[in-house]
Amino acid sequence: MIIVSKQNDDKIQVLYSARSFEINLNITAYLIYPDLTKSDIIIFSELGDGIYAGLFNLDLSKGRHIMKCGVLIKEGNIPSLFDIIEIIVG
Repeated sequence: MIIVSKQNDDKIQVLYSARSFEINLNITAYLIYPDLTKSDIIIFSELGDGIYAGLFNLDLSKGRHIMKCGVLIKEGNIPSLFDIIEIIVG
């Protein structure tokens, strides 16, 4: 499961629960913007009990708007979740 837990003008924090709540995993992710470009890959920090948090920097070059983005999360190098999130930019 993925949850957008906090959003500032230029950042969003995403929470992710690993499959079977496994610990000590290397969790990475990236956003897929509406124009099909990808964000930089971010590395999640483990909060404990198989819950991880990642912080994405948002592209503010297009001004303030609402958009839907895809999020691809990998456990190790294996894709484990794809979801769509709605964020407000700017």
